[in-house]
Amino acid sequence: MDLPVPTDRERVIGLTVPVPEPWASQVRSARAAAGDPLAHTAPHVTILPPTLIPADGLPAVTSFLGTTLTGVPAFTVHLAGVESFEPVSPVVYLALTQGARECTDLQARVRSADGPLCGELRFPYHPHVTLAHLPDHRAQDRAARVGRGIEAVFVVEHLHLHELGADGSSTYLRSLPLGVRDAG
Repeated sequence: MDLPVPTDRERVIGLTVPVPEPWASQVRSARAAAGDPLAHTAPHVTILPPTLIPADGLPAVTSFLGTTLTGVPAFTVHLAGVESFEPVSPVVYLALTQGARECTDLQARVRSADGPLCGELRFPYHPHVTLAHLPDHRAQDRAARVGRGIEAVFVVEHLHLHELGADGSSTYLRSLPLGVRDAG
């Protein structure tokens, strides 16, 4: 995983859709079967990839996200099927057969030009759940074999905000609810 390198006046955050149990354990098992060193990472769909913000910018970002997510209704994600980003990136992943449009819309809202999280993406946005991020094709095949047995359907009612360490570790900061605007 490529992470931006923060200065002492910056931090790296990310925003995700958490994959709930029992499927989260199944995804971790697929990553472990492949020997992926990030198998312990909480399975998720990335909404905001690792992004630099000022070290003191978290309150403003959290406020922006709270406002941005107001009026975004809960939605269903259906994970099924294994795909790959090869040859662009050595990633094997679970595809979203439902919920991809909503995730794409969310990431566009979160990264809007008038917000504190705007910026260029390294790769075009494609919602997915990583099964393995390894250059070894045999390891990718092992993850894909396990991943083919995973099919998940769940409702997304909140996103998770994380701080990311230089070592790839992720510290949960808070849950941000999706909400429906008051009619009155």
